[in-house]
Amino acid sequence: MNVRVTHARDETTPVAPDPIVPCVTEILNENRLLDELARAFPDRSFSEPTRVLDVNYIPRRGLAASFEITDAGTPQIVAISTDVRQPDHRSTGAPRLLGGWNAMAWRYPTDPGLPALARLGDIPAMSGVVRWLTDADHDLTDCIPLRDIPGVRCVSRAFGPDVDIVARHASDGNTSGEHDRLRWLWDHPDRAFRMAEPLGFDDRLQARFEQTVSGRRSDAASILGRSIPLRRLCNELDGLHELSAVGAMPALRRLGSGAILGRIERTVMRRLHAAFPSAGQNLSAYAHTLRTAAGELPQTPDVTLHGDLHAGNLILDDDGPVLVGLDSLAYGDPAFDLALLGSSLFLAALEREASVARVATTIEELPWIYGDVTTTAVSGDSYAWHLAAAMVGWQADAALQVLAPHADVVLATLLDTATAVLRDGANVAALTSFAD
Repeated sequence: MNVRVTHARDETTPVAPDPIVPCVTEILNENRLLDELARAFPDRSFSEPTRVLDVNYIPRRGLAASFEITDAGTPQIVAISTDVRQPDHRSTGAPRLLGGWNAMAWRYPTDPGLPALARLGDIPAMSGVVRWLTDADHDLTDCIPLRDIPGVRCVSRAFGPDVDIVARHASDGNTSGEHDRLRWLWDHPDRAFRMAEPLGFDDRLQARFEQTVSGRRSDAASILGRSIPLRRLCNELDGLHELSAVGAMPALRRLGSGAILGRIERTVMRRLHAAFPSAGQNLSAYAHTLRTAAGELPQTPDVTLHGDLHAGNLILDDDGPVLVGLDSLAYGDPAFDLALLGSSLFLAALEREASVARVATTIEELPWIYGDVTTTAVSGDSYAWHLAAAMVGWQADAALQVLAPHADVVLATLLDTATAVLRDGANVAALTSFAD
């Protein structure tokens, strides 16, 4: 998950009403949620407290969410999706219609959009899969979901006395292709960075498996802005950036300024305008300034990028940083990886109502430490541009997708800060001018 947020009970969703997804303004209200579920599941005894596990909202398109809810005193995961065009509901555990929300609901691990999920959540079945993948001699102890976007993807952890793995299951995933690329990375003779070991895949289950990486996310409260070993991180990134991707299958895409602008202008702006119409003028002004500044960026040699280096994909263990989530490799300016991580830490500070000053120094220092460690200079103008692009094009979009608390205020802060960074550079003064 790009950003971790904590949703309050009976929360008001700070987005505009959506005629295609009318439940978006009520989905986080505990009383309304329990009312809808009571009508749909009269045979269950769902009650408070509820906890949001995952939310994925795309304006004018759809919403999927999963909740931990008490059912007769026992925690139970319930999934909700506005995609009511799921295949053959009768054969997948009978999802129920939430009539007031025009959505479907079901109990984990049933999922009509992920038909193999029931097997991935079954301990005896998964024990057989794990024995096939590893040298484990014992059955699993448990299988628990780490992420669950109903109908789209689920990440679960399966562990036992002598094994601990992560299963990644997606409705549209190319499991064999993803595994082959990760295995290519793992086996590369010139690999000089740490990553999760890819273990195998099963196309029938639409899942791939990798070794669990123990440690903490780089945006954990005890770490945020203070304890990231930047020099060691830059060494790890250099190991990836210097790796020749010749022979990678499938071939990597180029993530240059044109592709970044295309994502922001064609996809992210449309979503943000729909969800926050009052921000329309500021959004348009930002997009124009970003495009104008792109024409003045210096030319830099391409490197192999992580492509999705948010705080959740940088794990810190006792031996230092580990790069995970290497599913989005690309070619481009190393400033992109640094800026995406920096903007992710910035968003984490906003979401936790922590002092942005705690992360601002880290964000400012990243390119200079990277240049010192790797001898590859990162242009200050290029870093500032990529940071401004990531703040809105990735972080504001992420805050919207998870329906982050006060997402409207977060968007305003990200927009103002990105504009200041474009004007004044990626320095502490610009980064704290609207947040602290």
